[in-house]
Amino acid sequence: MLWNNSFLCDGYDSLAYNLTRLHGVDTLHFSSSDTDDRTSLAGTTFAWRPASGGGEPARTLYCASQGKRWHFQATGTPLPGEPLAAYEKRGIRERLNERSMMALLATLGAEPWREAFYDFSVPAFRIDRLDVPPATIARPPSEVLQSGPPPSPVVDTPLEGPPSYLRGRVAEPDWNGPAKHLRDGSWCGHGEPVFWIYDVRDGTNSTFSVELPVAGAPDAPVVRLANTSACELIAYDSRKHHASMFSGATDIAPLELFRCPSCAATGFRVAVGFEVPVDADSEDDTTWFALALACGACDWSAAAWTDETA
Repeated sequence: MLWNNSFLCDGYDSLAYNLTRLHGVDTLHFSSSDTDDRTSLAGTTFAWRPASGGGEPARTLYCASQGKRWHFQATGTPLPGEPLAAYEKRGIRERLNERSMMALLATLGAEPWREAFYDFSVPAFRIDRLDVPPATIARPPSEVLQSGPPPSPVVDTPLEGPPSYLRGRVAEPDWNGPAKHLRDGSWCGHGEPVFWIYDVRDGTNSTFSVELPVAGAPDAPVVRLANTSACELIAYDSRKHHASMFSGATDIAPLELFRCPSCAATGFRVAVGFEVPVDADSEDDTTWFALALACGACDWSAAAWTDETA
């Protein structure tokens, strides 16, 4: 058992990797703090490396603040006892925290907050830094401090959507149409208070066929629309959003035509939603996308597809 309370990077993930790889032992590596932005950003991380895996993690969890945003990610096969239902919560920070991490560790035989868990009959060692290195000023103050009036404050003006690739191709939402499924913002996966909703229009055309990314495809997700004039437009392009892992990518995921679940028709009215973080710096800086559709041949309508952009 190794503990660390330094504000520096601890390197324990590398240590756990090598202990498992070289000595064939199971290792658990976790950190967890619900306290915001003190010695480090709040959040919980977890890595499980079984002896049979050669050091590679079989399961990782990450639920942490990245400043003004929270991010959640899980890889590998879920372990027995994981709070899987919590991973679907709208509030990212509620998906994994100190309490749920302690419950997960207990199912794996680790109870770090119970004194009885530890064997105090064996030697224990503590390593401290006794002499803190002096701070070094690389530049003299005269090079940094300048005379004169302070710079003018930056005016924080609200952003106005939509994203750049949809400019001129959206309209105010008709709340009796598919946009009604997006109006309450419950689709916003990061819980941001600001989101944009639009009906998609292409000139006078408001009915489109819809192509969605094939589930599980590794390339950039894109939503493509086409109208009766054979003109195409992109309703969502993850490559254009700065915070997306696909930003700047060239390949897109394979697409498949969406058919009405009720009547199999392929013509829909389309509404789109974009969640906007409080620290967004452009119209393309969004965190979540949602697509709602209304069939043009029957009464079916619903929120049809979502994607986490950041």
